[in-house]
Amino acid sequence: MVMPENKYHDVYPAIDPAGKLQGATKDFHVAITGASRGCGRCMAVAFAKAGASKLFLFGRDQKSLAETARVTGNAGHECKIFTYSLDLSKDNVDEPFQKMLQDADGRVDVLINNAGVLETWKPLNDSDPAEWWRSFEVNIRGTYLGVKAVLPSMLKHKGGTVINLSSAGGLSTRAGASAYQTCKSDIMRFTAFLDVDHGEQGIRTFALHPGAVQTDLAFCMPEFMHKILVDTPELSGAVCVYLATKEADYLRGRYVSACWDLPQLQHRKDEILEKDLFKLRLAVD
Repeated sequence: MVMPENKYHDVYPAIDPAGKLQGATKDFHVAITGASRGCGRCMAVAFAKAGASKLFLFGRDQKSLAETARVTGNAGHECKIFTYSLDLSKDNVDEPFQKMLQDADGRVDVLINNAGVLETWKPLNDSDPAEWWRSFEVNIRGTYLGVKAVLPSMLKHKGGTVINLSSAGGLSTRAGASAYQTCKSDIMRFTAFLDVDHGEQGIRTFALHPGAVQTDLAFCMPEFMHKILVDTPELSGAVCVYLATKEADYLRGRYVSACWDLPQLQHRKDEILEKDLFKLRLAVD
């Protein structure tokens, strides 16, 4: 069995950005979409603790984004923080990305595509076309636009890490969740394509399930699902720092759950690579 036996719901010593991984992202330039609150905020704090020198934070809510910048600035490491207003459902999103590249002096080491939306769960016959399609505009098109913005810079500097937020929901089929769960499946495929297109040029990419976290997005699920929300947002932040290190190279192009015991999983990396596991495909007996 390749799946790790242990599962975590909070940060643990092996991936602690203020402990074992402190300094792991020293002098990194890190861009995070959906950084206004929840997992995005904790990702910013984690990279600040791990030594990032510049953080570029994107979000729709400027007040909440300013709070993320304040909290991150108090994380105990000198780090320059830049914030940008960004709504990925709009047509013109080039300007904030271009401004970020200027502030980054043309170098982005890590991009985390964390921004996402979850539609109201309804059967397809009852769904609203605009709301249904908005999931694709933000979750898929938004992820694509983020990658397109930083990819030339990463290729110029011969490497970079892209972490695309997927979900365990992309591996299931729940009634009423047709847009969101389809999007999260597509993120896994998009991540695999980014790996085969540019992996040999130094682009490291991962499709991350951040855990079942009590966020505004997660509370859009039906109430009976809320009992599964037992993971901390800090866990996903710490895992993102781990994925930005060379230790995670064997997981490139693959789906990763923040809840997995990553040191335990690493002991099985040869089997993962040999069998090309944790990728979305059709299995036929």
